[in-house]
Amino acid sequence: MERTIFKRKESIHMKSSLVGLFLLLASVPSAFAQSAQDSTSKKKYTKAEQELINLSNAKWAWMADKKMEPLSTLFHEKSMFVHMSGSWGKDQELAVIKSGSIWYKKAQVYSMTVNLIGNTAILLNDIDLVAVVGGNEVANPFMVTEVYLKEKDGWKMGSLTFSRLARPLRLTKKIALEKVWESDSLTLKGPESVLYDSASNTLYASSMNAGAIVRMDTAGRIIQKDWVTGLSSNKGSALYNGLLYTAETAAVAVVDVKTAKVVKRIPVEGAVMLNDLAIDTKGTIYVTDTRAGKVYRIEGNKPAVYLESLPGANGLLTVGTDLYVVTSTSFLKVNASKSVTTIADGFESGLDGIVILAENEFIISNYRGILYHVKADGTKQILLDTRANGIMSNDISFNSKTKTLYVPSFRTNQVIAYKVQYNQ
Repeated sequence: MERTIFKRKESIHMKSSLVGLFLLLASVPSAFAQSAQDSTSKKKYTKAEQELINLSNAKWAWMADKKMEPLSTLFHEKSMFVHMSGSWGKDQELAVIKSGSIWYKKAQVYSMTVNLIGNTAILLNDIDLVAVVGGNEVANPFMVTEVYLKEKDGWKMGSLTFSRLARPLRLTKKIALEKVWESDSLTLKGPESVLYDSASNTLYASSMNAGAIVRMDTAGRIIQKDWVTGLSSNKGSALYNGLLYTAETAAVAVVDVKTAKVVKRIPVEGAVMLNDLAIDTKGTIYVTDTRAGKVYRIEGNKPAVYLESLPGANGLLTVGTDLYVVTSTSFLKVNASKSVTTIADGFESGLDGIVILAENEFIISNYRGILYHVKADGTKQILLDTRANGIMSNDISFNSKTKTLYVPSFRTNQVIAYKVQYNQ
């Protein structure tokens, strides 16, 4: 008797789950349901194939909205999930989605192939996926393989595999800047650069006209006005192994971050006006001489000309073995063999700083008061133009965790913070 009652309850529960799943499928936002349909609208599908397409689209919506009940019903007890970072089963995948460790924010499906083999269905999805992983938003092109098994109570997902594609992203991301705060205009004296320090979660702003570095918090408040003094026309800075390196007119000053003392200077013979500075993962220092149109490379405290004939060479950025350089009007990439590639040119003269937002995506400043969004394919757009207000955009810095851009304005003696916002 007890066994019969148990089976009946189980049957009722199963039917209610299936009814709920059907209702959720019917209520999936049309944007998800339409995405795959648009690219395959010319093909006629069987009833079973269309059911699988609808289920796949619904699954992306449920994952984006963290709807655990329909996902738990959909995933087979023995299902497996293969990601770039590892593989795991149903329970861990549900836990990852629920906790937000991976938030499947948006899946743009460009094409879908459905193959039925008996009671097994294999779906291939060509997608761009926008996800938030560990608090950071990333976008990648994937070929997603979905395997479904037909059981008595409907289709169950047996596996979900993400294979990253070599093609560029098709998804267009629109970027906007939202002003968060601005510092007072009394403390800083000609801030030519600002540097975010993730280790201490603070900012170091060059107070160039005072020959000092001012330490600030990430809300724009002054922590220490004269954190470092006695510098000569200090501009761009970089951090490496507890030391802050800053470009003076003809030398690189080295500051011990713990003691806030200048521990040494590295003279650069023949320099006219050193400007920005970057350090690679091995500790090699690169510094621009804007007026001479050169980039110096410093190894073992010994400077040598690395690149020349770069008019107005200014902002620097190291990414792996590549060095990115902005001249007065162009954006260049230099590989380890010193081969120079022009990523974008034709900018209004006055390019200054550069930061990386994500893979192949940058913001470049023009000291006159312009901020550009630039992609590795050379496309660019103006994000902000503050010239009419007399606000400059000098050597910038970026907090990748909070997506905050810090912009010094030399003329108005301020640092201004902007939130970088993405809109798909």
